[in-house]
Amino acid sequence: MSSSRVRKIIFVGGRRFTEKIETIIKHRLAEQARRPLYLLTENDPAPVLLREILKDVEIPSNEAIRNLTDEIIVEFEGSISRSIFSAGKAGTYHPAIKPGEKALLVVDAGGNGVFIPEGTSLLVRADGKLSELEIGDISSDKKLPRELTGKEILLDRRGLYSSFRADFIKFMMDYGKKVTFRKGPYTWSGFHSLFSDAIQWIDIIRRAINEHSYRKKIPYEVAENKISEYLSSLDLTAKDPGYIRSWWNRYEVILTESGSYNLYRVEHPKSPDDLVRIYKGISGLLSEVMIDPADALKCYAASIVIQHFRLSLLKGKIKDISPSLRGLYNRLEDKIKNIVEESETFKVNLAYTVEITKEIEPFRVIENYGDYFRAVR
Repeated sequence: MSSSRVRKIIFVGGRRFTEKIETIIKHRLAEQARRPLYLLTENDPAPVLLREILKDVEIPSNEAIRNLTDEIIVEFEGSISRSIFSAGKAGTYHPAIKPGEKALLVVDAGGNGVFIPEGTSLLVRADGKLSELEIGDISSDKKLPRELTGKEILLDRRGLYSSFRADFIKFMMDYGKKVTFRKGPYTWSGFHSLFSDAIQWIDIIRRAINEHSYRKKIPYEVAENKISEYLSSLDLTAKDPGYIRSWWNRYEVILTESGSYNLYRVEHPKSPDDLVRIYKGISGLLSEVMIDPADALKCYAASIVIQHFRLSLLKGKIKDISPSLRGLYNRLEDKIKNIVEESETFKVNLAYTVEITKEIEPFRVIENYGDYFRAVR
């Protein structure tokens, strides 16, 4: 229903059936899996302003919503219901691209466009082969539009980019709970431990921002700018404070049975030396943030283990996987094949670097993309 490629949907049925469809479309109930809709009860804690706003919202009750969606799922009994009401294979949410931010605009031969934000690991196909394309600092990487042209981007059935990284992390959370991972002198018991270490560098930066905000009695956004400027002065490969700030602000939220996780679009800085400088820099700036600079290399190693396993799985190179992990590899291989086989594709005919002028959701196929950007020379 949300795909811009669909020109018309005709629902056939009795009056009661079509009235339910009309209610779902009118109130955008098909969106609730991605942006959950819930009306506050009298006992729910909430700000007064939110309660006042909800008084003016014309939406059916929670019970009515459940009844409608439950009934409609039963009546469809097919792929349409799954594509409308499913939260997606990995249950992910992409934050909007804000005005002033840079993005890549890709356009297909049919005149449909997709905006791709910075810090994205993009799953593409060319000549029948899958690969990941890293979208880093869009402003400085002038070759990105050329690299994307002619390639196919995989989409799910809603016309959204099918995030291979998100699917991969969810599967690893499910199937890697009791697996031991090793690299050099480091060992992790279970994927959750490995993933926690891989994103430790982001956690440390965010803790530093909170501590700086508290100590200086300044707003979080001001502290965020100060820390990103400080990090840009540490002789890192990344120099732009705006891009550095995107490290912790750009992520997908992955929903799993064990909870939600932030999957940051930038997996790690360019080199382990960059990470060591970040740890030492934060430690020197804020001694209250208890960190050991020696942990920087373990953090980098954890990220590389995840990245190497994912890329080997993507390319079908089981020989590159440690024998102790091949059982996990085989379990995930079939899952990934199913995702690829079920995906639609968006073939990039043209690609541009643009500046966003109006907030827009990334990765969605749209026709009126011209309303959201201005060209960047």
